[in-house]
Amino acid sequence: MRPSTSSGNAPGMNTMLKRSLSLLCLRSLSLSKGRLPYQQILGENTDRPGVVMRVLMQWFFRKSMTNDQPYQKNLPTGPTFIRTGTHDVNEERERLIAYLKAIEQLGPESLSQVPSLSLGKLSPEEWSNMLYKHLDHHLRQFGA
Repeated sequence: MRPSTSSGNAPGMNTMLKRSLSLLCLRSLSLSKGRLPYQQILGENTDRPGVVMRVLMQWFFRKSMTNDQPYQKNLPTGPTFIRTGTHDVNEERERLIAYLKAIEQLGPESLSQVPSLSLGKLSPEEWSNMLYKHLDHHLRQFGA
């Protein structure tokens, strides 16, 4: 059934199209942000928080970022993770899958030799928790 374009409770086609495009854009942006830690691990993105922020993260936020509890909703995005522009959902999904495979091939012991740009040296369990939580956080934004 086609959405009503007349006044009433149903949104018009133009409104629905705008909402759909906005959601699609947000999904692709979320996937783009989801792959950033993997790019950092592989040395493709070397953006680091400033010294003060790194110290705060290591001293005050490390435990909450690397434990097995999910991230809270509506946490602020760190400046090095802010992405703008347009992103294609399918391209972003394929890139993310490729990064997941690359990190899996790296293995936990090798991964633990790569320091986090924000938190420094992490154990395999800390890396695993943080990567899972970060991706889960972005996927949950859209009910995945």
